[in-house]
Amino acid sequence: MSCHSSPTQRSLTFPDGTVVTQGTAKAHGIEWSLMKWPPEGSGDPFGDVFADMYLFSMMLPVEGTHHFIAFANCLPQSGNYVIEAIAPRNRSTEVRAMFVPVDTIEKQVTKEIDELVHPPLKSR
Repeated sequence: MSCHSSPTQRSLTFPDGTVVTQGTAKAHGIEWSLMKWPPEGSGDPFGDVFADMYLFSMMLPVEGTHHFIAFANCLPQSGNYVIEAIAPRNRSTEVRAMFVPVDTIEKQVTKEIDELVHPPLKSR
């Protein structure tokens, strides 16, 4: 989720009605972290390329603060989820959301890195 107004209040409502905020996320088995776009480089050009590719696959390329909400220790409930963003009076905010199957992306990125480091042997 990408939000452009830092004082905006955000919450995620589970299908069973449970409301989770960044402050209560851990108690509900959720990892809720923040990251800025564009990402800041570490100074290692090789590492930065892979880090940027990984982040780009999981982030909308929109400047601002991005909220990563991940189900860390539990499987997501089946059903509809609601993301709510409430901006303070007389302020505007922009919210975009996307679902990312992180485990699938991590497996693919790991496979591609392994193939770069240890290319598959070609048969003759």
